[in-house]
Order: sequence, then structure tokens, then C-alpha cells
Amino acid sequence: MKGVTVFLLLTLFSISCQKQVDYGPDIAQLKSDVTSLKSSISSITAQLTNLEPSLKTKIDIVNNRIDTISNSLVSMTSKTMLALSNDMLSIIATSIKSANIESTKKLDSIRTVVLKIDTIITSTTTPSLTLVNNSYNSLLTNYVEVLKIVKSSYAVVVITGKIEKGPFSKGSIISFYVLDSNLSQTGMSYSTTINDNQGNYELRASNISGKILRVQTDGFYYNEILNTLSTSRIILTGITKVDSSENENVNVLTHVERRRVEYLMTNNSMSFTNAKTQAITELLNLFKVGTNNITRSEKVSLFGNNNDILLNISLLFQGYRTDAQLSELLTDFSNDFYTDGTIEDVTIFKKIYNHSYFIDTLAVATNLQNKFNITPKSFSILTTYLSDNVSKKDESYMPITYPLISNSKQNFLTRIATETVSSSINGCLMYNKNDIPSFDFKVTIKSVNPVINSGIGSSSNVWFYSMGSGWSVTNFQFDNYGNQTFYTNNPVGEVSLQFGTGKYDLFYYEPASSANPTFVKRITVN
Repeated sequence: MKGVTVFLLLTLFSISCQKQVDYGPDIAQLKSDVTSLKSSISSITAQLTNLEPSLKTKIDIVNNRIDTISNSLVSMTSKTMLALSNDMLSIIATSIKSANIESTKKLDSIRTVVLKIDTIITSTTTPSLTLVNNSYNSLLTNYVEVLKIVKSSYAVVVITGKIEKGPFSKGSIISFYVLDSNLSQTGMSYSTTINDNQGNYELRASNISGKILRVQTDGFYYNEILNTLSTSRIILTGITKVDSSENENVNVLTHVERRRVEYLMTNNSMSFTNAKTQAITELLNLFKVGTNNITRSEKVSLFGNNNDILLNISLLFQGYRTDAQLSELLTDFSNDFYTDGTIEDVTIFKKIYNHSYFIDTLAVATNLQNKFNITPKSFSILTTYLSDNVSKKDESYMPITYPLISNSKQNFLTRIATETVSSSINGCLMYNKNDIPSFDFKVTIKSVNPVINSGIGSSSNVWFYSMGSGWSVTNFQFDNYGNQTFYTNNPVGEVSLQFGTGKYDLFYYEPASSANPTFVKRITVN
């Protein structure tokens, strides 16, 4: 016990010796903070009290506006709403009067929405604000779209392209006629001219985007076969739609298909795109072009990826015709083609075949390379057409003809594969141009079986001639007993000719520049 008592005494002594703590300042600060908080609460309460009348006033104003709108909607009659609708539609229609068909479709959408608003307002005592709001938003959306279309329609569009038969020469005139949905001219038109001898043009015009245009060009063109500029102007046409940044070209394809496209759109109610695709497909099938990616003829060019297609078909129509004859053939083809996409008149294909038969494709390739740095891919279309239409060979449609008799002399040039004649016959060489401006010709004569001592002074394996006006002749080749060429570009008189006994081959070159003979004739002389 004594020990415990001593411990307690020592502990009490230790506590009594520690310094006493003063909490007075902290309590004073707390009291001050409470007082300040009470003051802030009183201030906020006062502000809220002052705000209440202002807020109530604003709420009342909003309520009054809502009531006004509601009363207006309730009191608005069907007649009033329809009048407003018609006024709005009239304004919109006026703004897009000359815009394209897409904006007309948008106008129809707007008309539908307006009628929907009419129905909502006039069919109920208290219109549904939600339905009216949704319909009105739809109206605004369509109207904005219309304005965008109108704006784009009046934006300046730059149209470029090439005019090609061969390429038209600079200065040639191009006219663009705007068409309506019935493909009738609206009275709006544009024109420009070709800038260079590659047929390039540029047209800057507003209010033309998305429109269908009939294009017509009038000018001189490069003739790939004769390697010269045409002597007369021709007209090429086309129908196109300004709906992309690609070139809008005019060429033989656009010209002969144009009426077919118009027919399909007006008589078969086809869209422009579908009519164009069908027309060009039918046209190319007639020439057995085969599968290709051409859906729009105005996208094809002699300077483009499908240059061989356009070149081959252009050559088939061109032949050795005058400019007037070319225009006539293109028109006849188009007139036969447009109703059913085929050609019934066999004379049209005879005209095409019997000129194309003589085209020197090697010369054409050289001409284009030298003139425009164009390298044709192939002439397979032309070659296929000739091989598939041999039955249409008819000398009466050829560029030149060989009369049976000329000035009472038998013409040795008549197009017969083999012929037997008497050595006593005094014949001739002669051809007639078949209503064409020019066509040069040469024939090389060779003895088939020359024998020793044949030649001058011999009565066999030789021929004797007298030159006619307009002809020239090479020297007689004695080393192989007969090899002589007679040439003319404009035969005025015939070459008088008499053969000795023997066999002779006549190699025709039609035209004279042909690399290989176009016909070989065997004459046996007794």
C-alpha cells in the first residue's frame, strides 16, 4: 500500500507542474464567423426577395406570348393558313423558276409539308404544337435545300471538251441549247468557239449545272484518211447533261445516237442516263465493238482511252467521201437508227463497207502520229466489220469504178479475179472516180512465166502501151521480163494496152499509197 500511495502523490505533483492552456481566442473567432454568416444569409434573403417580382414579371411575359401564339393558332382558319401556304409556295416557285428538275422535286416536298401543316391546324380545335414544330422544321430543311440548288444553278460552270470527226479546226462555232423536261428548247442558249486545231473549246456559263443540252457545232475538220483539212464545213450534234467535271465532247458517236436518245426519253419515258447507255450500247453493237465501259458517248475522244473506238467508227463513216456525202450518210444512219436501235436499209451499210474496204490504216496511223502525236491502239473494229460484211461488197458503191469499155476499148482493169482474152485485143487501163474529189491509183503488171528472149521484140510475155492523159509509168523491168507500174490521180484518158500471149498478174493499189495490193487479177492471153 505504501508504494501505491507514493506513486499517486508523484503523479499529482507532475500534473500540477504543467502550464494551463487558454482557448479564449479560438472561441472568439468562431463567434465572429457565425455572426458574419448570419449577415450573409440575411443579404441573400433580401436579394431573393427583390428578385421575385422581376422573375415573376418575365414569367408572366413568356406566358402571355405562349397564350398569344396558342390563341393565334386556334383562331387561324383553314382559309387563312392556305393563303399563307400559297403565298410561300409562290415565292419559292418564283425563286427556282429557272432552276433544274432537282429543285422542282424539292418544291414538291415543301408543298407536301405545307399541306401537312394545314391539316394539323385546321383539323383540330387545339393544334398540336409538337406536330406543327416538326412539320415546320421539315419545311425549313427542304427550303434550305432548294436555296442551295438555286445557288448552285446560278453558279458559273466551266464546260470543256473536244469537237472531233477528226478534230475540228480553231474558230469553229459551238452552240448549246438548254432543253426542258420534254426536250424542247427553253429559249436559253450559249455559244463559244474552238480554241485550237485539236478541237478544244471552253464555255463559262451560269444557270447550267444539271441541265440537259443539245449541242451543235459547225466547222472545218481534219480528214484522217486524206491527211488534209476538209474543204467544206459540216455540222455535228449531241445531247448531254452537265452533271460532272468530265469533258463534254461532240463526235460521230454523239451525232448518230442523239435522235435515239431523245426517242427513248420521250417515247419510252427513260431517264437521261439510261437512254444514253442504251443508245451507245446499241450503236457499238452494230459495229461489233464488244464489251466496253462506254456509257456516255460524249466522254469519248480521239485523245482519250477509247480513241480506237471513236477513230475506227469515224473512219468507217468518212471513207473517201466529200463533206456533203459524209453529212448525208451520217443523217441517213441516224434517221434509220433512232426508232429501234438497228439499221434496216442495207444500202447504208453498203456505202460504209465499200469505202472502208480501201482505207489505208497504216497511212492513217502515220498521219495521226505526225499531226497530233496520237498512236491508235488498233484498227480491229474496222477489220472485223470488213470481214463480217463481205456480202455487201458492191462496186457501184466503191470510191472508184472500172468501166467495161472506155472509148470502144476493153478495160483490162474490170474487177474480175481471172479473165481470158485474145492477143489481138487492143484494150486499155481506165477507172472512173465515183463522185468523189480525188483517189489515186496504181497497178503493177508482172509476167507470170517469163521465158528467155521474151521482152521487146518478142510476141509473148510482154505488153505494149500508149500513155493516156493523167497517167505516169515506171520503166520496164527487163531483168524479170515484165514489172511495170502505171499510176494516176486523175485519169483523163485511158492507157492503151495490148498483151502478147502468156499469163499476167495485175496488182491493184487502191489508193496508190496502200502498203499491200487491194486486189490481184490474173489475165491469160491466147
